[in-house]
Amino acid sequence: MRYIVIAEDSNQLRVEFAQQEEAVLFSTYEEAQAFIEQVHEENVLPDKYQLRIERYEREETLQDKESQS
Repeated sequence: MRYIVIAEDSNQLRVEFAQQEEAVLFSTYEEAQAFIEQVHEENVLPDKYQLRIERYEREETLQDKESQS
């Protein structure tokens, strides 16, 4: 199972973290928690965002990858 960290504001605007246009995924819940702690320590997001961990259930298919090319 993989996890993703989502930032959400009071208007329910959802933001996913990404690097080089790929979602940042975590293999364990603990890794995702550590990422949230790092984001808070580095103060990289405005306080209006609440961070939470969700299960990442999307599986990218070969067709999805080809359509991005």
